[in-house]
Amino acid sequence: MTLNDLKIGTQLRLGLGTILLCVALLGALAWVQAEQLWLQTKGLYDHPLMVRRSIGRLEVDVESMSGHVRDLFLARNDREIMASLQNIEIEKTDAERQFAIVYDRYLGPRDDIATLQDDFVKWTALRDETVRLLRAGKTSEAEDRIRPGGVSGAQWEVVRSRLQKIDDFARNRGDKFYQAATEQKDALNRQLGVIVAVILLFSLTVAWLLLRAIKAPLAELTAASDQFRQGKMGARSRYLSANEFGILSASFNAMADATQTEMQMSENAAQLAGVMLREDEVHAFCLELLEGLLQHTGSPGGSGVLPERRKDRVRAFRIHRPGRRRTRRLLRIGTGGRAGRGPGHAPDSAHH
Repeated sequence: MTLNDLKIGTQLRLGLGTILLCVALLGALAWVQAEQLWLQTKGLYDHPLMVRRSIGRLEVDVESMSGHVRDLFLARNDREIMASLQNIEIEKTDAERQFAIVYDRYLGPRDDIATLQDDFVKWTALRDETVRLLRAGKTSEAEDRIRPGGVSGAQWEVVRSRLQKIDDFARNRGDKFYQAATEQKDALNRQLGVIVAVILLFSLTVAWLLLRAIKAPLAELTAASDQFRQGKMGARSRYLSANEFGILSASFNAMADATQTEMQMSENAAQLAGVMLREDEVHAFCLELLEGLLQHTGSPGGSGVLPERRKDRVRAFRIHRPGRRRTRRLLRIGTGGRAGRGPGHAPDSAHH
């Protein structure tokens, strides 16, 4: 069974279903590509961006704690001292939260985070010692510790270098995420372009096949019906198929055959009627009628009998058509069943 033998409804369902399947495939592909780009964006946000944001917050917290330690030197009463100490604890708590984020999102070596935490703990211990000395009244010694060349200041520079190292790694990883996303976007665009072109070409092919399956039989039937309408009684549809158009074509051919047969019979009847109307004498009419019947039936010959005026005699006649020649023989048959061709002729048997 070929495609043209399928029902028209089945062909339409297959064609449109195939096109819808291609559209669904294209939508699924677009969804997959969007999901891949989303994963790239999520990775860029969850790791490099969050790490750099937390590193920035850690640096701010350390700077703020250092500033609050300096505020202790300027405090004029216990209330201002307690406010500065409280602010130091708040910044410390936030720093610990940022450390947790960096530890969870950092994609670099874990040793970087461990080293940073150790250096931060050392700086915190030096800071607490500076606060203790300040509250103990050893202001000069405490000031020496927080100066740029002091132990707290030197440790703060170590912490800052650790933060910068992690920040640089996160920035480089972000650049790699961006480069990978750009390459993936270009690859997905190329892939999408090829698939869209293939789907479009396939859809156009399916549409062309459907149109051809409908237009070709319609054109054949239209041409055959126009020829038949113009009087070409032998015009027939040449479209053969098991679908609806094939059934319609067979029905048209059967109708044309029936119409041609009826018209031929009508022409034959009209011709015989013309013979009947043309001949007035009975004997001549019968001969013409017999010749017309032989012509339309294809018989090689025929015969008949007619009564004469004398009741004891009849006239027999015979028509032979050897090839295309026609001969007439007039016979006279008496009441005794003897037939002849008139006086002096040998008798001849009568054919009825």
